[in-house]
Amino acid sequence: FPCLWKVQMSENLEDILNVDINDLTIAEMVEIEERTGLSIDSLGETGIPKGKVLQAMAYIIKRRANPEFTWEEAGALKINTTAEKVNPTEDEG
Repeated sequence: FPCLWKVQMSENLEDILNVDINDLTIAEMVEIEERTGLSIDSLGETGIPKGKVLQAMAYIIKRRANPEFTWEEAGALKINTTAEKVNPTEDEG
């Protein structure tokens, strides 16, 4: 199922992390599941703790651009309180 997350990091308001579960590699999915202890299917469910999920997604996405980016750096990122699930059917234009 499509699960998109849009997280705006407060260190740089221009830095928006968009994660589409369908764009993750199998290895990235495995890493997210291992680091969070949750299945990919459960990530968007209500009541699931989001801290590790956000850290894991930030880690995966940031590491694509910077292979030296660490798990600890992902945990140190600050996000605003408007982290939101994005409707995959909405047009961004």
